[in-house]
Amino acid sequence: MRGMLLSAVVFVPALGGLLIALLPRNREGLVKQAALVVALLTFAVSLPVYFGFDARVADYQFQERRPWLPTLGISYHLGVDGISLLLVLLTTFLMPLTLLASWHSIEKRWKEFAVTCCSWRRECWGCSWPWTSSCSTSSGRPC
Repeated sequence: MRGMLLSAVVFVPALGGLLIALLPRNREGLVKQAALVVALLTFAVSLPVYFGFDARVADYQFQERRPWLPTLGISYHLGVDGISLLLVLLTTFLMPLTLLASWHSIEKRWKEFAVTCCSWRRECWGCSWPWTSSCSTSSGRPC
């Protein structure tokens, strides 16, 4: 499982956002609970990354590389360094707090808010992780 932890941290909120999008709009309580569960689950999945990170190693850790379009030399490649690790952990920690703080202040369109929160996390990580580009050439450079 260690080899897929970063993918889980990326895709749990994405899949959670899709599931929340499928929930009925008139079930606001269910939407709120589902969003909180997704946020807490994402935080829980990020904890083994934090505790398994070796700060003595000055290299990317938890690297994942999978061929995506091998004939074109395109692969899926994730890795995390010390700064990215802290940003990811901070984001996964703050999202449940954000949802709880918004529990009563968001009066309309909670479903859209929850889906956006799930999508936003994934996009933020795409900007903060050095190798989160889903498209990289065989030389490791982004397309």
